[in-house]
Amino acid sequence: MSREGDDEREQHRDPTTGRFKPGRSANPSGRPKGIVSVAKAKNLRDLVLLAAERHGQKIDPKSEDGVAAYLEWLAANEPRSFSSLLGKILPLMPVKLTLPSIEKPSDLVAASSAIAKAVSEGELAPQEASAISHVVDGVAKSLEIHVLSERLDRLEERLDQKGNRR
Repeated sequence: MSREGDDEREQHRDPTTGRFKPGRSANPSGRPKGIVSVAKAKNLRDLVLLAAERHGQKIDPKSEDGVAAYLEWLAANEPRSFSSLLGKILPLMPVKLTLPSIEKPSDLVAASSAIAKAVSEGELAPQEASAISHVVDGVAKSLEIHVLSERLDRLEERLDQKGNRR
């Protein structure tokens, strides 16, 4: 099934490489005014508006209901696209979880318990919990190095004191 304008675009391609010849564009009319490129999108709303435009949906960029209407349309008419969009959006959304301060090894148990509780209560997805646990593991390693360093310093002080007594 060919798309409208495919023949015109094909005549501007190099037959050996399949790339467009220098000075020729796949979209000679360019991006319509008011449409944000993915690289310049400042927020999720801009990305949704860009996706709507790509699907041929005209949404007033100033409309508050336009984004919601497009998402509803996408869910009803393009379930795979909607699923793909959610898969890209949801990992970008910040996770709100209050963890106790981790200042000593025993605090790690409380932090891990808070993560497990949030998962069991449905506040966190398992993937989010895994990412947060990874951060807690990094803190645990740093804490372990700090504790070992302090112990080594105390041992060296004791050895120095014993060496001075003789």
